[in-house]
Order: sequence, then C-alpha cells, then structure tokens
Amino acid sequence: MFIKPCLSLFCFLLLMTGGCDSKPGGKQPSASANTPSAASTPSTGITDNKANPETRSTTAEKVEVKPAVNACSLLEKSEIASVQGQEIKEAKDSSRESGGRFIASQCFYLAASFDRSVSLEVTERDPKNPEHDAVRDFWEERFRESGAERETEREKENGEENENSTPPKRVTGVGEEAYWTGNNRVGALSVLKKDKILRISIGGPGDANQKIERLKKLAVKALERLN
Repeated sequence: MFIKPCLSLFCFLLLMTGGCDSKPGGKQPSASANTPSAASTPSTGITDNKANPETRSTTAEKVEVKPAVNACSLLEKSEIASVQGQEIKEAKDSSRESGGRFIASQCFYLAASFDRSVSLEVTERDPKNPEHDAVRDFWEERFRESGAERETEREKENGEENENSTPPKRVTGVGEEAYWTGNNRVGALSVLKKDKILRISIGGPGDANQKIERLKKLAVKALERLN
C-alpha cells in the first residue's frame, strides 16, 4: 500500500539490497548495502494487476497525464538533510502510470553519500480512468487482512526478500494508516491519506526501528503539504 535511465539504476541497486521504490539520481559510484527502497514499490511503486486491458491506450492513442501532486514539492532538501545527516545535492522528479488505475509522482533526493538518499512517491487515481475507491481498494489488498501476506509474497517474487525481511509492520502516529516494509538495511514507510498513498524509502545507518522513526518525521512534514 499498497522512470527513466536514472530511476532504472536506482531500482537495480535496490533490488540488490532489498527493495525498490524509486527515483533517479544519475549514475553513481557503487552504493553501499544501505541503499534506499520504492516500492513497489515498491513501491512502491504500485503495480496493478486488475486493470482492464480495454482501458490501456495504444502508443498512438496515449495521452500524457500529469499527477495532481508533485512529489518534490512535499519535502525540502534541508528537511531531509536534517533527518539523514547528509547534504542533499539535488532533487529529481518523474511520474509514471500503472495499469490505467493509478498515476504516481516520484522524487529522488540525492544525498552526498548515496546510501543516505531518499525516495518519495505519491500515488493517486489515474484521472483518465477514475474509480472512486481505487486507491483505498489497493491499500486494502496490499496491507489489510491477508494483504500483509501478499506483500511478503510480492517481495519474494521480485527478489527483494532476504533473511532479515519481515512482513509489513503497522506504524502508528502518522496518517490514517501506515505500514513499514523492509529490513535493517533498507525500507519504506507507506502512508494512507484520503485518496492518496505516500511512500518514503530510505537506507543509511540504524536498524529498522531507527529508520521508521526517521521516516515518520519526514512523512509528517510531507503530509502537511499533501492536499
């Protein structure tokens, strides 16, 4: 609950370390094991398996649709630097569609030390194919009830799970609902707010609990700006 050349590099690094949630930062020297996730997403980014093939446009018919929210507008570089303990050199944005039901805005904040970079993604309904509960339905499938089990299976299929991986963990005190996915090296916090899903991924020092606390600080600031 739940891109271009630089993003492809970032996802490759994340797949090697335990997650993928994404935004480009350009080709970097080899990163440490603590490289931030997506999701799917990871997410992070969101992959929708329910989309009706009839709603998918052909290349000739495809009309570019921009997300209503620009993820790079939700966090200042200085705010991330204060949490990650590293100067943020630049913030790069991109967007992507997923299966005709969702559209996502992504921002990759490139830190002086690549492993402390941060990826931020906001997922909302695709305005070309509006479904009133599309985002919440996805959240229900991904995290609630047996959704946690499905998330774990998705990580296995994507090669993201290792011996330190854990099922999604409920996190309180931020958004309507929030879940952590990851391990002690890298992970992401997915947060539900109304009809949008905010996902922030980080690596860097500290165990899973310390990463969750840092992510909560960033999520609170981002949610204040998320309409």
